[in-house]
Amino acid sequence: PHVLGAVGSSPFDDEGVKTTRRTVVDQGVLQGYFLSCYSARKLGMQTTGNAGGSHNLSLTSSQTKASDNFAAMLK
Repeated sequence: PHVLGAVGSSPFDDEGVKTTRRTVVDQGVLQGYFLSCYSARKLGMQTTGNAGGSHNLSLTSSQTKASDNFAAMLK
């Protein structure tokens, strides 16, 4: 949420909760959810500062690299 100049950057989510950088999936294992105050309350959990959705979500893979043949991987 704190990428300088990026469209999705914001110090607070849509409910005014402070945003933080965090890992959502690591090594294929879910580490957390995107929770607003409402959804967190319904689940008995804490808000994650994601009301309104993710902020500058980036996906990386430890199994691939930029020079990999995408067509071959799909095949």
